[in-house]
Amino acid sequence: MINLSIKKLRVKQITKELGSFKVKPRNNRLEISSCYIDLRDWTGYSYNWYEICKVINGQMVLNSYNYSPTTIKHYHKVRTLLNQLGIEVTEVRCPRGLQDIQSGINLIKSEITKLQELINKPRTHKATNERRERNINTLRAQLDRLNALVA
Repeated sequence: MINLSIKKLRVKQITKELGSFKVKPRNNRLEISSCYIDLRDWTGYSYNWYEICKVINGQMVLNSYNYSPTTIKHYHKVRTLLNQLGIEVTEVRCPRGLQDIQSGINLIKSEITKLQELINKPRTHKATNERRERNINTLRAQLDRLNALVA
């Protein structure tokens, strides 16, 4: 019980320094406008439904998908808070929030397919195709991270 209150004091101190999130001890969460993080399980929501961060398989996962201008702001504020707390994050892009990781897998697969189609087009520049290949490799690494979270 004492450790929990010390954690609350530490979070209170850090959020005071950030000037963003407010500690809501009654709800056991941090809040800012339409975004909050539940401190019981460290799941963060934008607009009460879009999971922006959560712990999956012992890793803090942060959704960096640009859902809306406000959600982008929420993402940056949550990322800043997690950095201030010293929590390492794994970033992924899931259009429907972290509650639907399959949407992120489908997004990346479609992006890879589009890039491969562009590479296969006749008369494309070599330098452009090399850049596309690098992007495909980056996307494959992201896909591996997402698949590891689902497994």
